[in-house]
Amino acid sequence: MIMTVLPLRRVVTSCALVIGLAATPAPAQDWYAGFGLGGSGAQSAFSGGVGEAEAEYDPGIALIGFVGREIAPQTRLEAQLFHASLDVANIDRSIGAPDGGQLHSGGLFLNLIRDFPTGGSLTPYAGIGVGAVNLRYDLVRDLDGGTLHRDAVRAAGQVILGASVPVRDDWSAFGDLREVWMEDLDGTTSTGAQVTAGTSTQLLTIGLMRRF
Repeated sequence: MIMTVLPLRRVVTSCALVIGLAATPAPAQDWYAGFGLGGSGAQSAFSGGVGEAEAEYDPGIALIGFVGREIAPQTRLEAQLFHASLDVANIDRSIGAPDGGQLHSGGLFLNLIRDFPTGGSLTPYAGIGVGAVNLRYDLVRDLDGGTLHRDAVRAAGQVILGASVPVRDDWSAFGDLREVWMEDLDGTTSTGAQVTAGTSTQLLTIGLMRRF
C-alpha cells in the first residue's frame, strides 16, 4: 500500500516565512500566542469497493496552539497547530456488526483572521486558513467485513468563528469553532477492497491568549 505524503516541511517553512515577512516595525503588543482545549466532532463518508457508508463518531478531544501577529488594524496572520481524536460509534451500513476504531487528525494551518470590535469588552472574529493535516484511520470497522488502517498527510482548509474577552493585563480568554475539511484519502481494507474516505472535523475550544 502506497502512502501519499504532501511536503509538510515545506508547509511549515512557508508559514514561518510569511509570518516573518509580516514582522516589520509596528506598535507594541502586535504579536500574540495562545492555546485551547475542548471537544471535537467529525463526519466520514466512505465509497468505492465498500459501496457507500458514513461513519458516526463519539465526541472527542481537541487541542490547539497558535502564534500570530496583527498585520493591519483588526487583521491577524496566525500559524496554528491542532490535534483531535475520536472513537467510531457506528458505520451506518453495518448495523448489528461490531463497529469500532478511531480517527486521529493533526496538522498545521496558516490563518487570516479579522476582528470585529463592538465597543465593549467582547470582540468577535472570523477567519479562514489553509494547511496540511495528518489523517489516520486506526482499525476502523466494519466496512463490508473489512477493517481500514491507513494514514496520510492531506491538504486542508478551515473556517473560524469565535470571540475573545480581556481577562487581565495582556491576557484574553477566547472561545471558537474551527471547521476543517481535508482532501479525500484512498486506502485498502483488510479484505482488499479499495475505499475512498472524505472527512471533515470540527474543533470547539476555549482557551487563553497573550499579547506581547
